[in-house]
Amino acid sequence: MTFVTIFRDKYARGWPRHAQGERGYVLELGQALDRHYTTDAHFAAYRTPNDRRLVREAIDQEVAIELTAIVFDVDGPDHAPTLSWFQETRRRVVELAAAHPDPYYYETRGGARIVYRQIEPTILRTQADALEWSRVYAVAVAHLEHRFGIVADPACNDWQRLYRLPRATRDPGGKPENHPYWGDSSKIGTLYIEASTADVAKAERQAPNAFREPRELPAYNGSGDGLLFWALKLRGEVIGDAPRGGWICRCPNHRQHTSNTDGTDSTVVYQPKPGAEIGVIVCKHAHCVKLTLRDWLACFSEAELEAAREAAGIVRTRAA
Repeated sequence: MTFVTIFRDKYARGWPRHAQGERGYVLELGQALDRHYTTDAHFAAYRTPNDRRLVREAIDQEVAIELTAIVFDVDGPDHAPTLSWFQETRRRVVELAAAHPDPYYYETRGGARIVYRQIEPTILRTQADALEWSRVYAVAVAHLEHRFGIVADPACNDWQRLYRLPRATRDPGGKPENHPYWGDSSKIGTLYIEASTADVAKAERQAPNAFREPRELPAYNGSGDGLLFWALKLRGEVIGDAPRGGWICRCPNHRQHTSNTDGTDSTVVYQPKPGAEIGVIVCKHAHCVKLTLRDWLACFSEAELEAAREAAGIVRTRAA
């Protein structure tokens, strides 16, 4: 079965950027598309591992993202499609279905969406995986336009995108939307395309960020535990191993906490990824969830950071 994640509306706060946020729930894709909602319900094309909406940084927390569907957003002219536009789009979707059977197509106030299942879930474990998914999606968008004249939005190549469900209630106090749809929600097909070089070239023009070369990180010359770990360690504020990786520590910003949670996994320091040398602190307290790496480093004096560099084996090089 194909499962997606449903949220009350598009404003659900994402994890781990926000420690607290509204919970979503997992539902089979066909059921999600058929169901009537009393709120402006949106879905994500992934199966959430923790009942939360996920944002880009979730991958950096060693969470594997399971993408289960692929959704194309087809906007009408100026988001105000005419009857003739809908008629032409329907004709093109019928042609698409002849080549790639059983899409689920539903119309919206400003256009339409086309949904396919994935043959097997696409698993994203790294930002490089996410970038590869963006490329695959961009090429698929280009192929739909080249082959069938269906102009989907290439900006939807980010895996964390939310899509309004066909029978969501857009306006408070109103009724669920009931725009035309086509397809059998109980047997949504899968999409497999053979992209041409022209498709790839068009995708590179339409979504250039998806085809950028990943930034190469300098080789890490330290022990692997990272600068932040050693800055805390030298203060005596690393408490022990965290249950799901990293180390429980006392938060450098603990004076802003409203309750004492020292010794729990509400604050964890993680070692850096290969090629990096600083690491990351994740604290679930409200005063800390928005702190950036620069903010965390500012919690330590320059003398403390210099001592931590030495303990971590980080060699600072000077330009020639």
